[in-house]
Amino acid sequence: MTDRRKFLLGLGILGSAGAIGFNPIRRLLQGILRDAGEFSGLKLQESRNYVQINMYGSPSRWFFDNILKPSDSDLLYKHPMIYNRLIKSDPLAFDYSLTKIGGINFPSIWKHSVPMPGGKVRAMADLSEHMLTVRGIHLEGTQGHPLNCAKMVAPSLGGLSIDGLIADSSRNPIPAINIGNTPVTRAFKAKNNSVVNILSNEKNYLNFLLSPFVSDSANLDDEIDLATTEALEILKEIKKSSSPHLKPLYSDLAKAKKYFRNSIEGLLSEYDQLVKKYQSLLTRSLKVPLAGMSDKKISGLKLPFKAKGELGVRQGLAPFLANGIFLADDDLRLILQTASFGTMAQEFALAEYVITKGISSSIVISPENEMGKIFKNLNSGKSFSFGDISRKYLKESNETIFSKGEGKSAMARPLDLSLDSHETGSIINFATCPHYYFGLSSCLMELIESFKKTPLAKGNLFDETIVHLTAEFERLPNYHLDGSGHNENAHISSLFSGLFKKHRVLGNIFTGLPDGEADDQDAIGTVGFSAPVPSFNNQQIGISSLSHSISKLLRVPPIVGRADPIFDLVNGKFVSLIEDGKNIPGDPLKHEVN
Repeated sequence: MTDRRKFLLGLGILGSAGAIGFNPIRRLLQGILRDAGEFSGLKLQESRNYVQINMYGSPSRWFFDNILKPSDSDLLYKHPMIYNRLIKSDPLAFDYSLTKIGGINFPSIWKHSVPMPGGKVRAMADLSEHMLTVRGIHLEGTQGHPLNCAKMVAPSLGGLSIDGLIADSSRNPIPAINIGNTPVTRAFKAKNNSVVNILSNEKNYLNFLLSPFVSDSANLDDEIDLATTEALEILKEIKKSSSPHLKPLYSDLAKAKKYFRNSIEGLLSEYDQLVKKYQSLLTRSLKVPLAGMSDKKISGLKLPFKAKGELGVRQGLAPFLANGIFLADDDLRLILQTASFGTMAQEFALAEYVITKGISSSIVISPENEMGKIFKNLNSGKSFSFGDISRKYLKESNETIFSKGEGKSAMARPLDLSLDSHETGSIINFATCPHYYFGLSSCLMELIESFKKTPLAKGNLFDETIVHLTAEFERLPNYHLDGSGHNENAHISSLFSGLFKKHRVLGNIFTGLPDGEADDQDAIGTVGFSAPVPSFNNQQIGISSLSHSISKLLRVPPIVGRADPIFDLVNGKFVSLIEDGKNIPGDPLKHEVN
């Protein structure tokens, strides 16, 4: 260890003297093998660290962090698709339930406890202690997934990105990392730095990140030989120095290749343990029966099925729709038996690894492509296609009867449920989405805990990190309950940092209309549409203002300077510039976005 420390010390000195400090490979050689307590990346930097978890496709946030009724005095109209609690199994009956944490009404999933390492659990409510939720953000005229997803880092499309600005101010070996292949990863833009892009299908993310070092190709030897040779040449000029710690460096540095190869094995082994830790949390989270959500049987479609009115197959059987088929499992909880969270364990493992070791200052995590899945390996034991079902309208009773077509029977099928839930009926959404957020929360709490346990000269790493949970918008539920569309007037961002001393909800939303006040299809209820904020010049909050505000926390220049922030830092402490969020009576469909 003494020899290795001398070797690393030499690299640190030499890094400021010549080429070693500029080549990314040599910068890693310079820094990555330092003991964590000595590693320069864990000192205070110009900007804070940034971790964005981007749920591209936008799963329904009303299960998790869309705070639709912050206080008891706020009016809430319940849309028939927005429910999060199973009241009874036969016949199926649901409602929308809340739980109070720190005086704020959260969706009921927050009353549960999530898995933590060592087989233990912890209260999910603890996640809210250092949390800021901003809701009711409009996206300033852009429509659809790609452009709005890109705005999560680059609100001025085509311009600099938040993670690019962090990269430019970073002194860490790899200034910025992206995982996935979506518009948010492609929106990275810096003045002086580049980003390392990791595709989700890479077998080992850290291995890929360090591929110039762990490869068996001649390039590895060439790079290490070149780096050590350059260092030796510099040391030839200074080895006669009177400084005692410089005298042994020449012989130590000559052994650089051996030290490096031996240490890489240890680095990869440590990362593998982190992946196993997060995978264990996710596996356990799928097995927890969530009270009021998955502790009772959730019956699938039973044919024949009777519905009021003259309806087509999709409209009549809408709640059981799952991307072109209708699920008829006796218990829909069974579709999760073979489910997995895809690459989520590796994503969180890499985020913990590179931030706590000071390898990178920014990591943006998004799905593998623009058709991200809420789960991998979902399977239905019994399902019907559109062609398997016949319908008959009974005019006298104004009912439609749906039955199995002649010679048709239910089939077992794999499921392909997108995070973009246009084709996910309300009951299928209920059977899957809460468990997605439950597993995500378990990993998020563990990531935050790792930051809290990493000390800095002042405070801890969580004080110097912003974790940003986001998607491009919230969903707009369909009156027929057969899926949900895009709600570009209801973006939500949840931020987690030691900067926040208690949970706050910012941003006003319209209450919408209850059933009976308008045509049923217009009675969308309270779904998070952006409403004016009196202390914000009576304007609605746009994505540029949110981005400006996040830049303030990160200590980087705002990308859209003309946009007013909604919060700021005063003497290093978080200060909201607007009042807490409220629900404003009114019909959002008749309101023009300012």
